[in-house]
Amino acid sequence: MTASILYRRDVAARILQEETMLMTDQSIAAEH
Repeated sequence: MTASILYRRDVAARILQEETMLMTDQSIAAEH
C-alpha cells in the first residue's frame, strides 16, 4: 500500500514537472 502511494506521488511529480516545462516553453515562445 505504501509503495503504491509513493509510486503515485512520483508519477504525479513527473507530470507536474512536464507540465511546468511545457508552460515555461510556451511563455518563452510568447516572449520572443
